[in-house]
Amino acid sequence: MKYTYLIILSLLTLDLSSQVSKSSLFDELDGVKLITDDHSVYSRCPISSAGCLTTSADGNLTIYIKDSLSSPYEDVSIFGLLFDAFQYQENGDINNLKTCRMKLAYARSNKYREITNLLRDEC
Repeated sequence: MKYTYLIILSLLTLDLSSQVSKSSLFDELDGVKLITDDHSVYSRCPISSAGCLTTSADGNLTIYIKDSLSSPYEDVSIFGLLFDAFQYQENGDINNLKTCRMKLAYARSNKYREITNLLRDEC
């Protein structure tokens, strides 16, 4: 898994992250479930968030994401949450700054200008 992280980071750094799909990153993760549902996000995630990553008592990870997001915002949000899941499985911890930078690189490579500008200020 460490090599997978290095490969993903290299691709994003070289601005080739469009070659890394969310589905390929999702396939690399063990036991992560994706649920797109506004009600689940409102009941399980922080207020005003697009989604969140949760862990169950048995250690399974679940990503909750709003189904009412615009396509680019949903794309970047899912990518960020998948990267959080990857970090959690690898290290048992999530580095928010690292996630923000990865989302920024992903948004840039996919030419999501509005999201890139928002993330540039955030990171």
